[in-house]
Amino acid sequence: MENDLKETLRRNAPVLPVLALLAVVLVAQTVAYITREFPTHSFIAFGSVDVKASITTLDDMGAEVPAQDGDKLFTGVDGAHRIVRVVNTGDHALWVRLSLDVTMTDSAGDCRSVTEYATFEGSNSAWVQGPDGMWYCTVALEPGQTSEPVCTAMRLDTAAAQAQYGPASGYGLTANVQGVQYENNHTSIFDAEGWPAL
Repeated sequence: MENDLKETLRRNAPVLPVLALLAVVLVAQTVAYITREFPTHSFIAFGSVDVKASITTLDDMGAEVPAQDGDKLFTGVDGAHRIVRVVNTGDHALWVRLSLDVTMTDSAGDCRSVTEYATFEGSNSAWVQGPDGMWYCTVALEPGQTSEPVCTAMRLDTAAAQAQYGPASGYGLTANVQGVQYENNHTSIFDAEGWPAL
């Protein structure tokens, strides 16, 4: 019986390394599958995200002053100086984006969105409008830094807005700003993670 066992081992000796190699391959495939199936992400947030919009206009002397809503615009296509910038008031560098929303107050005092009738002029090359309609600053803002202007003027087709909502008593511009940390958050604003839902 001992001779039979030795004979069986001798005949199967070439097969044993093949079986061992097959076992190693199966283990490697299992580990690779688990790695692909359950990826891990590490995203660490530092400090606070404090950002605000600055909307200014030009006075009669050409000086930049804070803008007030309620502009009276001519019927037709009319414009107003609106210089929109973003200020990083936090303690860490940020990626920032914003939406510009134009409103019209109708004769009943109701506020209506008329952004679809607006165009924004004088954008700096640091700002790119995304497919979602938001404006993205392609350079990170350092703490205390103010961005280049998103726009320096807006034009509004007031005739189209009034055709839809009736006479207007005034117009306004709002900038809704969002920021996410720059550190450890990709090298492009379009790849950055952590944006609030739109």
